[in-house]
Amino acid sequence: MCQVPVSDPMLLANFCRLAKTCGMKKIAVLITLICFGLILVACVSSPEKKVEDKKPAGPVCGDGKIEGSEQCEAALPLGKSCQSLGYAGGTLMCKKCRYDQSKCVAAPKKDWNVDRNRWRRRGGRGSCPYVYLFDGERYRYHTDLSGSVLAKGMDFFQPEHYGPNIYKLENFQAHDGVYRLKAREVIYEASFFDKAELLIVDVPIGHEVFNTWSFTSQLGHESERRFVSTRDLRPPIRATDDKGRDVLKQISRADDRPLPVAEDGLSRVELDFGPIEHPEHAKLIITAWGHYADLRGKQKPPYAAGTSIETLDENGKWRIRMITGKAAGDARSWAVDIGGLLKAEDGRLRITMAHLPSVLDVLDAVRLDDSKPVPIKVTRLSPRLARLQDEGAASVRSSTLKHSIEAVDDHLPPIKDAMLTGHYTRFGEVGELIASSDDRFVIMVHGDSLLLEFKAVAENPLMRRLIFLEADVFYTLKYHPFGQVTSNNEPLPFHGMTRYPYDFEDWPHAKDEAYLDHLKRWQTRKVLLPKRFKTLSPPDERKSP
Repeated sequence: MCQVPVSDPMLLANFCRLAKTCGMKKIAVLITLICFGLILVACVSSPEKKVEDKKPAGPVCGDGKIEGSEQCEAALPLGKSCQSLGYAGGTLMCKKCRYDQSKCVAAPKKDWNVDRNRWRRRGGRGSCPYVYLFDGERYRYHTDLSGSVLAKGMDFFQPEHYGPNIYKLENFQAHDGVYRLKAREVIYEASFFDKAELLIVDVPIGHEVFNTWSFTSQLGHESERRFVSTRDLRPPIRATDDKGRDVLKQISRADDRPLPVAEDGLSRVELDFGPIEHPEHAKLIITAWGHYADLRGKQKPPYAAGTSIETLDENGKWRIRMITGKAAGDARSWAVDIGGLLKAEDGRLRITMAHLPSVLDVLDAVRLDDSKPVPIKVTRLSPRLARLQDEGAASVRSSTLKHSIEAVDDHLPPIKDAMLTGHYTRFGEVGELIASSDDRFVIMVHGDSLLLEFKAVAENPLMRRLIFLEADVFYTLKYHPFGQVTSNNEPLPFHGMTRYPYDFEDWPHAKDEAYLDHLKRWQTRKVLLPKRFKTLSPPDERKSP
């Protein structure tokens, strides 16, 4: 209510002036009373309506309509399935109008239809050990541990940038309260296993988790190992290879049906993800594997030891904006943070995978996510059991340009030519050797198997659980695609070495009596090859431990 002096003769004639005096934008009721020399005015207002400033109402979850950013409505049939999203099966659910993929089951690695006459053709390509996960009935091959390569006389490897590696164990479940896996040395190598931990990663339901680890040592730095959450992974809306062919089908899903490439070509693809709502949170999930072969004469310089990511400049030319790590060994997916690299209205980029004279990366899938990061809880588990045992050779098939590694957990006679002369760890419990990265290795020869068991921890029903393995592993190549590298597993590697092999005086444990006692106590098995196996290491190799 406002009071206006009756002495103001213009008040009754100027309605707008009265409105201003009362401080109202609109007068709904005007009552004038002359009393005691005052005009009493009662003003009742209604809110101002500025249609042009009001934002349209957003989608309402639960109203039975799929609108805006909603993916689903609980009362409506789902428009997608686990299979259509790239999984082998399972049940897709709708929670808070978003697809919940927590009950979807990823496609397992195929068991090779074993041809007993072909398994000896395995050769020395790839990286080891191979990891087999227990599914409640048997162990199934899942991936390899690409590790940190030791190759005598090959200076392009940079061991000073090696470190632990992280591997996602898709759909790995505990049985009877225990996670069981084994790492088998099945190809032409010797492995030095220094540490193993299971990483239990919990994230809010409806989200997925990837790690940023990839092979970066040849780029001159150790790879970061950071977990990244995703929510709405989506393939590009367009994809063409360097010949202009439509390859959207080949790179939309991680399904072991890769981008076509020849040994003299490049795994290169131009992508368009369309408009991006939150480019500041954009990240790519790349799935790829390595094809190992002697590509000299096929791959031409300039070579690339990493994955290049390009965008268009103001002149419409592709410019490299980032070089990230490469694939290593078998197929795996890793996250690449490209926050701020793309514009909201322009989701175009070009990716070229690593290409070297001995390896060509094969691209299986590229997807994008721009969801806001959510809290991730990581719990580290040390093995309750670590036992080294003999399991012989296994049926395996190398990765090619058309498929990733395939393997079976069978038990075949060991291949003598796959072994390296040297000392190896005694069979039995070896838990103390893989408790920390301290150069006290479980040394494995062809045919060895490291059985690991981890006690499961209670789950939070409001969180989705994913499992990763962090492993610190070196491996010595017996054969490289260019030919034989060595016939023995010496010298012992150590963390911080800048080259391999190194000078004996650089070995940090030469005067460490405790370490030398450890070698005498643990590395008691000796493998001797027939004399016809000769080392092809450089002739000036120095004496080493």
